Amino acid sequence: HTLSYVPVKVATPQLILPKNSTGSDLMIPVDKILSPVSAIIQLIKENNHRPYVLVNEKVVDEFDQFDQSDPDIVVVGDAEKQFTYESMNSTFKLLVGGERKFYCLGRSKYYLSSGELKLEVGCFIAGLEYSSQVQAEVVGKPSSMFFNQAAKMIGLSPGDVVMIGDDVDSDVGGAMNVRCSGHSCKDGKYRSKDANHPTVKPTLIAD
Repeated sequence: HTLSYVPVKVATPQLILPKNSTGSDLMIPVDKILSPVSAIIQLIKENNHRPYVLVNEKVVDEFDQFDQSDPDIVVVGDAEKQFTYESMNSTFKLLVGGERKFYCLGRSKYYLSSGELKLEVGCFIAGLEYSSQVQAEVVGKPSSMFFNQAAKMIGLSPGDVVMIGDDVDSDVGGAMNVRCSGHSCKDGKYRSKDANHPTVKPTLIAD
């Protein structure tokens, strides 16, 4: 048998990852991980933005390198306990009027943690969009930019890339929108109804 090298990029919606692994037995080097935080930080640097951020307390320090006075963009991620009325209202007031660009670090509906489903950032983004009448640009799954960036980083065209994930919308649907193959795995937050999704038809459903 001939073994060939398969380039891998872990495109994760998670904002928090250990520095040298995913927390499982599979060791992932940092340069093989693409997260919404790394993507938005690159965007801020390239455009000299002054961000207002509402993100998880475990990654908020990543944004300390930027001038956050008089913000010109708004960045919202999965802030979990930081999603309070006060923080949402402050974010809304910066958005209403449409003077600032709105970026969100994903649009997922929910995620699986410690065996139970929990609300993800998507519903908070929808609420801010509804009240401010400002549409968020997604930096993360399922945005085409995110998947195209992952393909570029491993030196392949999207058509030569396989995305494997448990979220039929953000993982599989997002990948297939840029012509990647989308493989849905029956794990994590996968639900049997995902096999009959009205718009996303996975290339493969794997046990």
